[in-house]
Amino acid sequence: MNSKLKLISASLMALGASIAIYGCGGGGGGGSSGGGAPAAPVNLSEYRLDSNNNLFLNRNNGEEVAAIVLKELMIQGQGVSGKGLGTPFDSGVLSGDSETLGIAHYLVRTFEFAQANFPNTAANSPFCEPGGPSVLPVVVTDENGSTSYNNGDSVNSGSCSNGSLDFEGGYGVSDLVFTGTVSENSVYSVSGSFLIAGLNSAGSDFLIESSETGSVSITGNASNQKVVVFNGTYGTDYSNLVGGSFQRAAGSSHQNRSITVTYTPGTTYTVSGGYDFVGNFDAIFNQTNSSFEFDVRNLDIDGSAVDGSLTSGSFEVNGAGNTKLVFTLRNDGTLVFTADEDGNGSVDFTSTALNTDATVGLFDF
Repeated sequence: MNSKLKLISASLMALGASIAIYGCGGGGGGGSSGGGAPAAPVNLSEYRLDSNNNLFLNRNNGEEVAAIVLKELMIQGQGVSGKGLGTPFDSGVLSGDSETLGIAHYLVRTFEFAQANFPNTAANSPFCEPGGPSVLPVVVTDENGSTSYNNGDSVNSGSCSNGSLDFEGGYGVSDLVFTGTVSENSVYSVSGSFLIAGLNSAGSDFLIESSETGSVSITGNASNQKVVVFNGTYGTDYSNLVGGSFQRAAGSSHQNRSITVTYTPGTTYTVSGGYDFVGNFDAIFNQTNSSFEFDVRNLDIDGSAVDGSLTSGSFEVNGAGNTKLVFTLRNDGTLVFTADEDGNGSVDFTSTALNTDATVGLFDF
């Protein structure tokens, strides 16, 4: 599998198909019980759903849930190096394929490029990679006929190849509303609705197809800090190469999505917000035709805006029967989580330290 997206295949450890136990340690990389024995046995099956397909959360699926949340957060950042906008626009301040803030950076640079090059954005479009061979087209449509880049216009960025990966699709935003001049180190705001939004990223043996609906807003300040807010729905399909053609293996939808990315190029970023997750990942849970749901809340993830790495932060995941997992990312490259396994609001299990990269590596399709 193409290493650029770091979609690491890992053998999953299925930890008990159906286990009824009393508050003893185990699973989730080891850990300890949060208190005395519960009044009744708690079913700690790794994959158990309620009547609405909500996943019951516990020590035996905590690491898998973390892998899904964190890896999908990274995949949403593939727009930086994959489509090249991080490279020709700012001399490669961002590199690699796991920048959590990639799409945010991609859109910021697209709007700023459009401001600097209007009305000749198409003719001046940058190469997908330095020196070519393909161009990443950026087109501004003067919807209101004002001969200016202003309220009501639309901006579209298209498809290109960086030599080893092909990216089809692009991001288009319409009904733009502006204040200020959209440029580096400038106080401005720009917002609009997604006209088209998504990237199809094809490697030698995988295909990732993403799409987004809703709205986006960007605010810049004189220190070049950017605040990018996404509201709407984000969906992704994951396919493997089987018999010479790509076949869908997994997918997800992030509904009621509200995500804020705050960053300054070359320094740090923070991702905050939440969404309702619906997905199927047969390989992760050793299922056939899986379909499960949980809610991601209180995202507060910090990272490096130089290489996109995760550095610290926390987030919560709510599941069936008021079960809950709370994750903490630590700056030593590990994460820990607590589990409320019976939904009574108390901690029943605390994991030992888990290697964050290894956990993300459980993401498989």
